[in-house]
Amino acid sequence: MSYLDECFGQCYGMGPEFAYQCVSVCNNYQCTPCTVNECDEHGYKFEIVAPPDPKVSDACGRYEAKAAQCGADTSRIICDRFSRLERPEAAAAYDCYASLPCGSEGSSCEPPATDWGTNFCLALNATCGFFDMGCTVEQMAELDLAAAWLKDDVRAEAMRCLEEPLCSDVSRCTTAWFETVFP
Repeated sequence: MSYLDECFGQCYGMGPEFAYQCVSVCNNYQCTPCTVNECDEHGYKFEIVAPPDPKVSDACGRYEAKAAQCGADTSRIICDRFSRLERPEAAAAYDCYASLPCGSEGSSCEPPATDWGTNFCLALNATCGFFDMGCTVEQMAELDLAAAWLKDDVRAEAMRCLEEPLCSDVSRCTTAWFETVFP
């Protein structure tokens, strides 16, 4: 028991992506320190390979032009990227934003929230609840809103992460997905 306590003690402060692997090693009674290089060997990478949707791209461009005309910072608007990740219905939302007068609140233009974020977070917590990887209520709500924009296949890739055998793998996979989709 003292061996396990010592092993688990070494896992504290490593950060989630390394701590989960460390705890997994301790659970297998093979406590070895996890170095950054060892953990990075088994990384996950997502690439956006879908072609841009021209309707979403064009509508996003109209919204970007209107936002710039209104003096907004448009540096985070990347229409080519968005048109590869977002549902075709996003075009109507962008056109709605572009039609609003400057300074108007645009929540009426957003697609209705889904329950995908809540379901994803609950599944994440059920898969790795011991490691406290679940989402906060605020994160669930944010993902519910964000998922309304995303194509089904983009969301499916995140759900595939939950099929990984170890929580450390689930953590690295979901982190890679989030960094790709929401940089």
